Amino acid sequence: MDCKQFIIFIILMEFFIGFVHVESAEWAGPKGKSVGTAANYSEKKGFDQSAIKPNQLPSIISLVPSLDSPQQVGMPIGWQVIASDSDNDTISYRFWLNGPKTNGKWQIQQDWSSKNVWYWRTEEKDAGLSDVRVWIRDDKHANASNMDAFKEYKGYQITQESDNLNVEVANDVYSEKDQYVYYCPQGNIMVVKNRIYLVGSDLDKVKQARYFLHESFNQPEGVSGDPDNNFEIWISTWGNFPIRVIITTENGQQIEKHFLFNFKSKFEEAQREGIPLVEKCGD
Repeated sequence: MDCKQFIIFIILMEFFIGFVHVESAEWAGPKGKSVGTAANYSEKKGFDQSAIKPNQLPSIISLVPSLDSPQQVGMPIGWQVIASDSDNDTISYRFWLNGPKTNGKWQIQQDWSSKNVWYWRTEEKDAGLSDVRVWIRDDKHANASNMDAFKEYKGYQITQESDNLNVEVANDVYSEKDQYVYYCPQGNIMVVKNRIYLVGSDLDKVKQARYFLHESFNQPEGVSGDPDNNFEIWISTWGNFPIRVIITTENGQQIEKHFLFNFKSKFEEAQREGIPLVEKCGD
C-alpha cells in the first residue's frame, strides 16, 4: 500500500466510524441535522403503545329501594340499580331475595335482563327482615351462571299492617259516570287518561286523600276530598310506577298506603268490554 492509498483508507475509516456513532445515538437528517433518537421514534410518529387495552368489567354504583325501610305488608318496593361500563357494553341484571318468604335462602326474583329495576310486591310471607342482591354482567366476561359484580342491601323490614281502615287504592281508565277511554298519541306512545281512587267499606271514615306521583309529572301531587267520587284524581300517563298515598280520616288520623300503578291491564280489560276509545289531547 503506497502513501496515497493509505491516506484514502484513513479517510474512509474516519467516515465509517462517524456514521456508526451518529446512527447509534440519533437518526441522522440532511446536512448532519438529527431528527430524533431511536428511543423516541414511536413518539415522533404518534404511535400510542397503550391504544390496545382489555375490555373492562362493569361496576355497580348503587342499589336503592324506592321506599325506606320499614314498610307494611302489601306495599310494592321498587329496587333500582345504577351501574356503569367504561366500554359502553350492554349491562344485564339479575335480582335475588333472601328472607322469610324464601326460607332464608337466596332465590332469583327477576332473571337476567336489561331492566335495572325490580318491583318487590310484598305479601304476608315477607313480614320480617329480608336481603336484596343484584348481579350484573356485560356478556364479555362471566357467563349466565355467574356475574361480573354484585351488591347487596341488608335487613329491609316488612311489617304487618297496623291500621284497621278498610280502604285501598285502585286505578282504572274510565269511570261509571264517564264510560269512555280518552287517549292522546304522542310520537310512538299513546298517553291514556287514568283514574286513581279509593275503594273499601270504610270510605265514610275518610276525609281526604293525597296522592304522590312520579317526580316526572308536572304536578307530582294530587289531592281529593270528594267522597262522592271515591276521592278520585285523574292523570294522563303511560307505563307503571309506585304511588304513595296519605289518607286522612275524619278523626285526624293519617294512614299511608302504597300502590303500584299500572294501566296496561285496565286498558286491555276496557277494550275487551268494548269501552269506546276517544282521542282527546290537551285537556
